Amino acid sequence: MKFVQFSGAGQFPSAFLNDYFRWDPIDEKTARATLTHRDISASAIFHFNNKGEIVRINAKRYMEVDGKFVLRDWEIPVLEYRTFHSIRIPARVDVVWKLEDGDFCYDRVEILSIEYNR
Repeated sequence: MKFVQFSGAGQFPSAFLNDYFRWDPIDEKTARATLTHRDISASAIFHFNNKGEIVRINAKRYMEVDGKFVLRDWEIPVLEYRTFHSIRIPARVDVVWKLEDGDFCYDRVEILSIEYNR
């Protein structure tokens, strides 16, 4: 498990509100977020619960397979929310490749503390 302590400008989770993110609704509980920087864009599908919290993020990511990079399904299930300085955020997630022969969790992340606007 990777334990993370964030500090600095406090751009999490408000980073998703910046102009370089475009949000397109898919249905009542799902939206596509597209991040564009210069001429490069990347998208992910965000899944929300009835409270409006993110419960899962899905995307296609490049994975190295036998020395070549191929697009594979990738998922981040949110396992736990915590409140830091009155802001509730996803604090524990897994990062999972969705492979044909089964899921491969290649990272676990837990946020222990955040310092905003240092």
